[in-house]
Amino acid sequence: MEFKPCCSSRLVILIPSLVCSLLLITANARAQEISIDLILDQQLTQAQSLSLPSLGLIMNRRGQRMMNLILHNTTQRRQENLYLQFEVSAARLGVISTLTHDQPFSLNAGQRIITDNMQLREGLPGVKEQLTFDAGMTEAGDRLMQSLDGSIRLPNDIYQITAEIYQQLDGRRRLIGRVADQMGTSVGGDAMNLSLLNPGGPPGSNIPAHSFQPVFRWNGRHGERYRIIVVQDDGQSPETLIQSALSTEPPPEFGGAGSFLDFEMADALIDQSSFNYPFSGVQPLEAGIKYYWQVFTLIETGNGTEELPSEIWEFSVTGPGNTTGVPLSEDLIVFLQIILGDDYQQLRDDGFSLGSMVLDGRQYSGSALIRKLEELRQLNENGDITILGN
Repeated sequence: MEFKPCCSSRLVILIPSLVCSLLLITANARAQEISIDLILDQQLTQAQSLSLPSLGLIMNRRGQRMMNLILHNTTQRRQENLYLQFEVSAARLGVISTLTHDQPFSLNAGQRIITDNMQLREGLPGVKEQLTFDAGMTEAGDRLMQSLDGSIRLPNDIYQITAEIYQQLDGRRRLIGRVADQMGTSVGGDAMNLSLLNPGGPPGSNIPAHSFQPVFRWNGRHGERYRIIVVQDDGQSPETLIQSALSTEPPPEFGGAGSFLDFEMADALIDQSSFNYPFSGVQPLEAGIKYYWQVFTLIETGNGTEELPSEIWEFSVTGPGNTTGVPLSEDLIVFLQIILGDDYQQLRDDGFSLGSMVLDGRQYSGSALIRKLEELRQLNENGDITILGN
């Protein structure tokens, strides 16, 4: 997609949305003769990032209402030969777009105009003059669009919008009202550069998981919302498999209203940077089969929820391992290795299966065993108990 400065009707429709959307705070400037107010829609003011759909920059789309524009002639006389001009700039690029009109307009004494970016495409309501706004992208704006390379996300930057009203008298333009403000996207680098930790590794790394209930971890920030998807290799590309799963909702047990596809093992909405593969509600993992997983940071934009993807990792579960008996998480397997020491590997190679445990004369099995092992693991991790080698 390439944007060029022009006066076509399609581009005239799009740029008011850009001009009015890059400001995430209310811009308010009072001049002696004419006041200008820009009030952004709450959906934009609470957005964590800016994207092309939220700015109405997709060709042939009308976009959405994102702001109110208020012009007020505060004098008791008619103001004529007025021109409205917008300019949007990015700190790292300079001016990226402009919006102007060639024909002047007038405001009656005390006249107040309230419009929005949708109506602005057709002119100013209540103004008898027929205004056509000419919009254009500067060279810096063209470079910005090309740098997106198909992405819909605008880069983190400090953006500034400037709106001015001029009056032309005796061949000269006089500035009557002006407002300028800055904003910056609020999502930091941590959310943009999500990386995975375990299990497995990048495709081709052949790093296994040692449990049928692995713990999925990534370096996300506390308080973010995530969506994790695990799929089984069925001959399609990992990207195709995960995108197909992403197009459906997670099942009700994990925050959605959908169901699993045939190759989809897990799909969950969570608010922490780890996911313990559960005993139920997912499809069970099998030894020797390759799986792919990816995590998405969920952020609110002016156009709804957007998913920022991590890289895709793969893993397979080694066998025989703990193929029968109580299913253990990877954390608990590591804890058993601490308890059993050198005996663990031999037991595992012999087809180790954990069925029950006797502690202080009481036998634990099933979910009670899992809870007791997790309790002991936490005590050991906190230094409240000491495990001596055999």
